Amino acid sequence: MKLFLAPHNDDETLFGSFTIIRERPHVLVVYDSVVQQQRGINITAQLRRIESSKALLELIQDIPQFLGFHDTAIGTPEHLRVLLRAIGDALEGETPEHVWAPAIEQGGHEEHNLVGRIADELWPGKVTHYLTYRRGLGKSRSKNEVPFEPEWILRKLKALACYESQIVNREAGCWSWFCEDLREYTQSEYSFKFDKAKDTWVCSVHGYVDSIAWVPCWNGCNEGWFDDYEEDPIECEPGDVSMCRECRGEGGWRVCGECNINNPDAEF
Repeated sequence: MKLFLAPHNDDETLFGSFTIIRERPHVLVVYDSVVQQQRGINITAQLRRIESSKALLELIQDIPQFLGFHDTAIGTPEHLRVLLRAIGDALEGETPEHVWAPAIEQGGHEEHNLVGRIADELWPGKVTHYLTYRRGLGKSRSKNEVPFEPEWILRKLKALACYESQIVNREAGCWSWFCEDLREYTQSEYSFKFDKAKDTWVCSVHGYVDSIAWVPCWNGCNEGWFDDYEEDPIECEPGDVSMCRECRGEGGWRVCGECNINNPDAEF
């Protein structure tokens, strides 16, 4: 069994349609959407479940499993412990051969990052992290674009159209995601996670590193980290600034102080 973890209704379609069509995994939606209704928008958790079921039927003629956690519960250690147990229980003891889960991104959605961390903890070495977005930076992209067949585009469009509540209701704040780039991306082999205990970032290839330079693209065109500064007073040196060809966003040329990887999309 292969497993695709979607934090919320529509994440599987927005960021994983091509993977789901190709791999045909079991899709588990972790959170029920209750926060929109709490904000006074006429969108219920049951409606979102119906939309997710219709969308997955368009993609692979299957329906997702819903874990049922409210998307207002994050933030406590107890929530993390309960979530770990619930995901394990939902699979009834079956161990997936491979898992797709959201990337853990600095500035990323808290629930996306949490689901990504849980996947790493439950199934180390079996997880592919798919990119979603970072707040204020838009959709995350990398050089690892998920391959697709032309016919899959039509299936993804039909699945996206099932989320009428998110497209029609601008109050939901999600409509723009349904008319942006349809491409999908996974993390490159070079990725970073923050170790709170050691108060430092960890490179997926080289482990703990003394310094991590700028994000390759401040507009989220490639992977990396973002520190909310227009300039980095520590890492900034003359000649470090580059321009991304795709979105024209400025950024630095290194990802990891030891990897020393040039940004392939940069002009120097």
